[in-house]
Amino acid sequence: MIQKIITNSYKKAKRIPLKADSKFIFFSDCHKGDNSYADDFANNGNIYFHALRNYFEKDFTYIELGDGIELWENLFMNEIFEAHKNVFLLLREFHLKKRLHMLWGNHDMVLKNPNKSEKLLGTYFDKIKRIIRWIYF
Repeated sequence: MIQKIITNSYKKAKRIPLKADSKFIFFSDCHKGDNSYADDFANNGNIYFHALRNYFEKDFTYIELGDGIELWENLFMNEIFEAHKNVFLLLREFHLKKRLHMLWGNHDMVLKNPNKSEKLLGTYFDKIKRIIRWIYF
């Protein structure tokens, strides 16, 4: 049974080209929150932003390995977006260059459901004119 699940996942997985000159940066468990005392990301948001800006300028592809958004402790994406607007707008730039790929984690697994995703991210999409689309696979 488990082998069938793994095989099926492999067959359906998105393929990202890997060339000799490819450059990737992987992050996981960022847990971007609402900038409250419980936001684990808040203390590192500035250094994360500047590192990410550097990777963007050097043509890296950004891959987030789950739990990028803290949706267990935060119900409203709008609050998270406002708290870390500079980061989300930079992620938008990666997306527009087709260099953004994101996996779900247990803290943002709710985004797997298209209806929940639209409900949670709807205000976020409005903020940047519905241009960005989260690319989860």
